[in-house]
Amino acid sequence: MNWEMRFLHWLKDRHSPLADRLMRTVTRMGDAGGFWIALSAGCVKSDKYRKSGLSMAIALLFSFIFSNTIIKNAVDRARPFWKDKSFNVKIREPRDYSFPSGHTSASIGSAVALFLNRKKEGTAALVLAAQIAFSRLYLLVHYPTDVIAGIILGIAYGYSGNYIAERIMKRLDKRKKQARDLF
Repeated sequence: MNWEMRFLHWLKDRHSPLADRLMRTVTRMGDAGGFWIALSAGCVKSDKYRKSGLSMAIALLFSFIFSNTIIKNAVDRARPFWKDKSFNVKIREPRDYSFPSGHTSASIGSAVALFLNRKKEGTAALVLAAQIAFSRLYLLVHYPTDVIAGIILGIAYGYSGNYIAERIMKRLDKRKKQARDLF
C-alpha cells in the first residue's frame, strides 16, 4: 500500500458522525463551483467588487476547462474508492476521474482571485477553500496528490484570472473615460 492509501486509511479510521456531517456540508459548497459562481456573480454586480468577481469568474472558467475537462480526462486516474472497496463514501459518488481535484482547483482559484483584490474577504475565502480541499480527502474521494495538484493549479488560475481581469477593467475604464470626453 502506498503512502496516499495509508494516509486515506488513517483518515478513515478517524471518521465520526459529527465530522462526517460537517465534511459533507463543506464539500457541497464546492459542488460544481456553485458557491464560488454565486459569489463571483454577486461581486460582478457591485461596482466595489466587480474586478474581484471578474477575477473569480475567469479562475473558475480556467478550472472547468483545464482541471475538470482536459487534465482529468488526460490523466485518467481512478478514484480511491474505486480501488479500495472498504472506503464507504458518504456522498454521492463522483463518476469522473480523480486527478486533479476540481473542487480544490475551483475553490482555491476563486479564493486566491478574491484575496488578490480584497485581502479581508479573500482570507475568509481561503479558509473556506482549504476546508473544501480537506473535505475531499476526508470523504475519501481524492488522493492527497489530487488535492495538492488542485491547490497548485488553483493558485495559477487565481493569479491568471486576476491578471486578465485587470487588463479588462483597464480597457473598460479607458473606454468609459473616452465616452465621457465625447460629451
